[in-house]
Amino acid sequence: MSQNNRSTSKRDQIYKGPREVSFSKTETGFGFNVRGQVSEGGILKSINGVLYAPLQYVSAILEGGAAEKAGVRPGDRILRVNEVDVEGSTHKRVVDLIKAGGDHLTMTVISVPARDFQRLDPDDDYFYDYTDIKRLDIGIPNYEHIDEEGNRYVVYMVVLDGRMVAKRRYSEFLSLHEEMQKIFKDFEFPKFPGKWPFQMSEPQLEKRRYILENYLQKTFRVRVIQESDQVLDFLNLDTYGKDDVDTHAYNPDIEIGKPDTKPTSEKPQQQQVMTSQSKRANDERSVQEMKSRVGDDSSLAVRLLLPNRKKVELSSDDLNQSAGRVCEKYLNEHKLDESLHPLFALFRSNEDHFYSKMDEKENLSSCYVEDDQDFHFAIRKWIFNSKQEELLLGRSDLTKQLLTGQAYEDVKNGTIQVTSRQGPQLKLFASQDKHSDYLECVRKSPDYSSVTFPHCSCDSRKQGHVIVKISFDHFKLFACTQEGQMESQVIDFAWPEMKEWDYDDDVTASVFRFQYQRGEKKARWVKIYSPYARYMKECFARVLEERQWIEEVKDESEQKSQGNIFLEMEDDEEE
Repeated sequence: MSQNNRSTSKRDQIYKGPREVSFSKTETGFGFNVRGQVSEGGILKSINGVLYAPLQYVSAILEGGAAEKAGVRPGDRILRVNEVDVEGSTHKRVVDLIKAGGDHLTMTVISVPARDFQRLDPDDDYFYDYTDIKRLDIGIPNYEHIDEEGNRYVVYMVVLDGRMVAKRRYSEFLSLHEEMQKIFKDFEFPKFPGKWPFQMSEPQLEKRRYILENYLQKTFRVRVIQESDQVLDFLNLDTYGKDDVDTHAYNPDIEIGKPDTKPTSEKPQQQQVMTSQSKRANDERSVQEMKSRVGDDSSLAVRLLLPNRKKVELSSDDLNQSAGRVCEKYLNEHKLDESLHPLFALFRSNEDHFYSKMDEKENLSSCYVEDDQDFHFAIRKWIFNSKQEELLLGRSDLTKQLLTGQAYEDVKNGTIQVTSRQGPQLKLFASQDKHSDYLECVRKSPDYSSVTFPHCSCDSRKQGHVIVKISFDHFKLFACTQEGQMESQVIDFAWPEMKEWDYDDDVTASVFRFQYQRGEKKARWVKIYSPYARYMKECFARVLEERQWIEEVKDESEQKSQGNIFLEMEDDEEE
């Protein structure tokens, strides 16, 4: 997703593919152990979506040793040793190559999630080295009672190295414990507090706190457990160091808007937005400059990315046409059914792979960014309801190929976040051109068919910014810092709560504003300052329009709204 509202963590980078590590021997040696098969060859197995012959792996790491400092992790598979390919090699050969390099070692390794260890080495009873201990100063010094919207529960403060990194409910501890039991099957976990069906007294809560703290201290000190994705996520290590750590639900009525107050166009302090007058003047200059450059410079190449991942260079005639005409031209060239054309639109790229939809009458020359080598246009789908997308665009190989192509690019760019389990599956489906399987898998991501905007200022945030996420089911505001770093607060609006919405692009600022009402409370206005205010408004209107179309289909209305091409769904498919 654009402006990554869920910043890619360091460990996510590790799983992307092979990497090279180089280090020298110290007084404690290289600081790692190697384990693996004693025979040569073997059955190919998939690692992160790629097939490999059996590989020797790092079974243990010396804390503070040369290997750890170089970035080697327990479980890393070894592909090359001192520029020699060791895929399918015996344990003896790999050890001999390491020794032959003397005091310096260069290896190509690939990391795998802990959950894949047993799959890759099912006969290795000693793969998890539970004797490898790494000090971790962790505790639960206190707990607190939370009252939210009539619900009362307890959260436990988890402190790491003297700083609070998370607030977790008992149910979250239990989920983590059950997940780790599935992965580390032969580990002897310490006592875990059982469920209690009744309201607990303060002495009972204190006893539970003590047992949970002891559980974390004895379990998380084991390196292979400590470095697992489940523990890292539980400890919020990607956000470790923030002063404001909070994971329980956020009350939207504490900060959002002012009752019955129509928003004024106040200039945001942190956001610089081009005014409409300067934008029009700039557009006129851009058209003339583009025409001049197209006529004088034959090396100018402006790309159009098609949904099937193919790229074409736009002609000078294309660049002087409207977005609607260019989109229609290339959809016709691909022989796409004209009835499906409204489900696609022309977008322009922005920073961090963010695409914003162009107005159908907007001229391509007006938004060309000359100094941005990555700038391009793209034809992308324009539909939020994934069920209707599947019904309308899943009927032919062509449309499935178009959808798969866009989804592939979005996964690669991080616009769609997938789990460590989905990643290898998607790579395999893509390599085999299994479009239906790919789409079925990627649609499970909550980012699919949604738009996440770059962070921007909002009148409901006295400090920091917000990240806007719009999908068919949800309209959410995520709290973040002014630099875009995610915080824990999130406001989830229900679409029926929306009363009015609009955007202003005047001499003051580009503002998207909406009014919402919850229950019997007074209606409130919210203003969001963003250079993409118009696109926010279009997404907002499109989702509400699609929701109306769905209701018309359900009611079997004889007179559908203009443009409603949605199809009747089976009962188990209805939204």
